[in-house]
Amino acid sequence: GLGNRLGVLIGGILTAKELNREPIICWPENTWCGCSFDDLFCPQYELIGLDINTLFSQNVNNKFLIHENQTNLSITHHFPSKDNIESYKNIHDNIVVYYHNSIPDFYSEEQVLSILSSFKIKENIKNKINEFCIKNNINNNILGIHFRKTDFQSFLNEEETFNYINLNHTSTFFICSDSFETEEKFSILKNIIIYPKNNYVTKLKEGSWNDLITDNEGRQMNFNVNRSKESVIEGFIDLLILSRTKIIVKSHSTFLKFAKLYNKINL
Repeated sequence: GLGNRLGVLIGGILTAKELNREPIICWPENTWCGCSFDDLFCPQYELIGLDINTLFSQNVNNKFLIHENQTNLSITHHFPSKDNIESYKNIHDNIVVYYHNSIPDFYSEEQVLSILSSFKIKENIKNKINEFCIKNNINNNILGIHFRKTDFQSFLNEEETFNYINLNHTSTFFICSDSFETEEKFSILKNIIIYPKNNYVTKLKEGSWNDLITDNEGRQMNFNVNRSKESVIEGFIDLLILSRTKIIVKSHSTFLKFAKLYNKINL
């Protein structure tokens, strides 16, 4: 998904800087994320779109900094340390494959924000955000709530939140979700702002959101999702609008994590 990809991207570029390497971004378009990197950002690094099996097989003799080997290949890998950068210093391979699903703790928030702010968001996306925020007076006085649904159910109780918002007439709330049903439910409240999306995540196959699926690379996971190009772009717009509000919920969702990070960047 988008949040995990941004995490890999930032951790990878920071690590490339530590190792004095030139970053190459591998960003495949697949059911997990159907849009390309340059659908969201202006390209500033070399981009490739290899799938994970091809990427790993082409570099099987190089060093890997990964959280998990999701292929059937036997590779020499090194798991990124959660404590310090020193374990990377002895890497002398010309090519290093970085594939880690969270930003290592030894990188400071200042370092993370410096990389995140260097990604230049496409003008058409920024224009849509600015127009919506101006029209709806989106600022830090608006209370922001994100409901992560589908394959990752949020702990946030919809009924309690609905009643809480309904009773707080003097406050205005921005609600965003990957679920059309959730947004439709809250849209009847008068003190609610919702960005109108045309595309949402869908199921890859019939069944529940957490049915076991086999993706196009042969990986089996309990995430029955298909995120189209348009749904990812509109989700990114939601994220950036949310970042301009006062976010009042906590979650392990990487979507929410990056909304909070973007809140500290002047777009």
